[in-house]
Amino acid sequence: GEIINEMYLLEAGDCFNEYDIEPEDDLSVTELTTRVDIRRPHDAEVYAEVEHPAGADIPYPGRRSMETWSIQNCYLEFSDFVGIEYELSALEIGVVSPAEDNWNFGPDRTTECYVYAADGQLSGSMRDSGV
Repeated sequence: GEIINEMYLLEAGDCFNEYDIEPEDDLSVTELTTRVDIRRPHDAEVYAEVEHPAGADIPYPGRRSMETWSIQNCYLEFSDFVGIEYELSALEIGVVSPAEDNWNFGPDRTTECYVYAADGQLSGSMRDSGV
């Protein structure tokens, strides 16, 4: 797949895999995200983008507050996409919220919502899958 270093470059309809790469001579772990074709097995599918209503002059609300807002709003989009309530679904919700730098200098107010399976990869699109 195509390697993208910044998760916020993903758009609704994109599928991706994530890899943790641990170089032998370095203690840091690099998270690598690759965009993959929806027909190939993938870790996750971006299903919605939600826009925070804060104006450009509003300061960053903090990471925890931003993630809470993102999860609540991605939850609201879930059943329209999958075709089943989250509570009945086998899928999990993931979010990519704007980081403080992106919020301040973008200004970026967009959260990407994605679905993933806790126990493996997805096959094809989860749109209207009822999974």
